[in-house]
Amino acid sequence: MIKNQVLNYIPEVECPEPAEGQFFVYFLLCQDFSLYCGSTKNLLKRLALHHRGKAAKYTNSHKPLKLIYFERFSSLLAARRREKQLKGWNRAKKINLIRAGIV
Repeated sequence: MIKNQVLNYIPEVECPEPAEGQFFVYFLLCQDFSLYCGSTKNLLKRLALHHRGKAAKYTNSHKPLKLIYFERFSSLLAARRREKQLKGWNRAKKINLIRAGIV
């Protein structure tokens, strides 16, 4: 499947350290090539929870492979609004955003 081959070439991004007043929206690539979108204050801690199967029902059953994209926000409300927006996008638009973020 070509769409999955595109995701194979998307590199893992380095997880940022938590900082006061920063919130994140992020995408994980899962083992089945699905994408998971979430938001959090502490991305490092949240990723550890995802990998232990404790963060979300979805990633517990779809096993996350790697962090492939994130955006920073100054409020949780802004991060959650962006998460909701991204979850409404189709897969192709999400992949284009992720690929555009890799420079």
